[in-house]
Amino acid sequence: MHAISLEALQLKPGEKFLEVGAGSGIMLAYAYEIIKSKEKVFGIEIVPEAYKFGKENLEKAGYGNKVKLVLGDGSLGLPNYAPFDKVLISAACPDIPKPLKEQTKVGGRIVAVIGLPHGDQHLVLVEKTKGGKFLRKKLLPVVFVPLVGEYGWK
Repeated sequence: MHAISLEALQLKPGEKFLEVGAGSGIMLAYAYEIIKSKEKVFGIEIVPEAYKFGKENLEKAGYGNKVKLVLGDGSLGLPNYAPFDKVLISAACPDIPKPLKEQTKVGGRIVAVIGLPHGDQHLVLVEKTKGGKFLRKKLLPVVFVPLVGEYGWK
């Protein structure tokens, strides 16, 4: 899944990246290895235990000062660090949260899991076009944990 998501995002050196539902932190490390710039790779995790696990993993692997992982509601994004070139939502959401759409640059890409918490889910690629339109393409069926938060599942 990591490789499929990264391929769909088409991350490039120097871009700004946000992962929502950062979990273990591994995707943030992968993203840093592509982007190769400090203060460009961000993650947000709502589950305190997963946040702590991810922080510890990133520290142990030498990424603690290269990426920023925040404890909070990922459905709200990180407006203080926006805009982002690429956004990955690593949890199933009802739809792309409005704040994440707003925090994505024109020409940017969002890869998200969209679907019911215990039902049909698809990995979806969304591209933000000029004029604020969003083009969608279903990539493949998947099964992920639900996104919780203000714009996630209640």
